[in-house]
Amino acid sequence: MKVAVVKYNAGNIQSVRIALERLGLIPQVTDDPLVITRADKVIFPGVGEASSAMAYLKARALDKLLLDLKMPVLGICLGLQLMCQHSDENNTECLGLFDSWVRRFPPQKKVPHMGWNTITNLKGPLFKNIADRSYVYFVHSYFAERTKAASAMTDYIVDFSSALEKDNYFAVQFHPEKSGPVGEKILKNFLRIIPAIDIIDGKCVRLSEGDFNRKKIYDEDPVNVALRFQQAGVTHLHLVDLDGAQQKRIINHAILEKIASKTDLQIDFGGGIQSTTDLKAAFDYGAHQITAGSIAVRDEAMVLSWLEEYGSKKIILGADSKEGKIAVSGWQEVTDIDLHRFLYKYVDRGIRTAICTDVTKDGLLQGSNLNMYRAIKQKLPQLFLIASGGVTSINEIESLDQIGVNGVIIGKALYEGLIEIEDLKDYLC
Repeated sequence: MKVAVVKYNAGNIQSVRIALERLGLIPQVTDDPLVITRADKVIFPGVGEASSAMAYLKARALDKLLLDLKMPVLGICLGLQLMCQHSDENNTECLGLFDSWVRRFPPQKKVPHMGWNTITNLKGPLFKNIADRSYVYFVHSYFAERTKAASAMTDYIVDFSSALEKDNYFAVQFHPEKSGPVGEKILKNFLRIIPAIDIIDGKCVRLSEGDFNRKKIYDEDPVNVALRFQQAGVTHLHLVDLDGAQQKRIINHAILEKIASKTDLQIDFGGGIQSTTDLKAAFDYGAHQITAGSIAVRDEAMVLSWLEEYGSKKIILGADSKEGKIAVSGWQEVTDIDLHRFLYKYVDRGIRTAICTDVTKDGLLQGSNLNMYRAIKQKLPQLFLIASGGVTSINEIESLDQIGVNGVIIGKALYEGLIEIEDLKDYLC
């Protein structure tokens, strides 16, 4: 996931960057419009003074850019205030994304409002699984007035809007990066749901427990499936060339190329990538990322060379396992390599993102291996962990979220109608 943190003449930006890195993300702190518009998520943080901050944004045309963004945007502290209509701080006209005015606290108590306080009347995806009256950390002298866009309220001298939400814009007055487990959960509510398309003979299929003799065809045209996903609001796709995984070379490159040319989906592609030639071909045909699975077992040096050349944003580790041992070649072979040791080794050498599938769960619609994912996150909290295999319900997605999983791949449950794509809108990036 590409996350841009807007850089301008405000403080606290680096602490937000560090908090995101703790979650396994690699944010770009930037004022480059091209980088910002190409991000999947944008965070607009800051501590400082409103008028000078707005002047900086206007001088670089970042004010207009922020107004036109289509991806989810999160304002933090000063970011929230600048997203409102007007601030009393030096009589500043702001961006006007929210219909609230920013006022200075009256002097009945100590100003600034500094320390822990509660958030109440919570609503919206930012606060999924956050308890009402949770404590978060504030430092501010100005506040956003109550408005219909409020997704959280706080009482300090007056009731004020401590969080706002409208369309793809979100904002919080408090500092999630300083708010302990609650703040971390709010940042993690940017959970990524990724539909999967597996291809055999050019068709969209699903296997049961990785068994090629137990396949079910769901659509003759994977391109149409990808288009339906995009129309429903999906932005990422996990595309697997199962023929390629068996034959140890990319087979369904034409499908990858068609999906990349006919949609705007961010595609991570796996299956059959066994050489640098395969890797370059996948990127040439339109993949944004590749998943190194079997090759990461067979040729560690090659995968490390890809990491060095392309970076950890482009290379995802595929760690598929059966009873705790790594499985390769489209899950047809089970090695004696321990899953956790395999992950440790690659994280230590620069991998930031891994897709982990329990082969015994995949395609059976009997639930995912929560214990496996919990153990991985406990031991490797810095890893951006994507769960795959067996997910059957929204409740299960929430359970994965609660144990710290950063993303979920869903396949058969979508095709069988156990989960509707419309039910995932709060989880889509």
